Amino acid sequence: MSAPPRLKGIREAYEKLHGALESKAGWGRRNVAETLLGQCQAEEREHRGFLPAFARHHAPSTPGVLDMARLFAVKRVAEYLRGESFPVGKDYLHCQRSCFIAAGIVDEYRAEVLAAWAGLDLEALAALDYRDFVVVANAGEL
Repeated sequence: MSAPPRLKGIREAYEKLHGALESKAGWGRRNVAETLLGQCQAEEREHRGFLPAFARHHAPSTPGVLDMARLFAVKRVAEYLRGESFPVGKDYLHCQRSCFIAAGIVDEYRAEVLAAWAGLDLEALAALDYRDFVVVANAGEL
């Protein structure tokens, strides 16, 4: 499947995740799906922090930070739903913070997420690969 339809599927999966957790936010609290997305965005911005070199060395069709943040949010939740080991305390020093948020979502709201994602292919969501979307161009200059 080409990137644009796959991006549409990622966006749909994120929206369903967000919707499933909306009622869990409580008054005055942020939806934890938004917290996860925000952390994924921060991590992707940090990764792309070497702009303009990033733009110079990647294909113009490379999706933006928000779409790649959605990819990681959905991928991580799907991985934990499928049985990936949750991070433990010492992992905090070695893993991206978004891994802990995604693991928390699955640990606390597994049933709600599974219900929201009924009909979606968890295997495909867990297998999403950043490199399929963010293509290096001009690698010889890196």
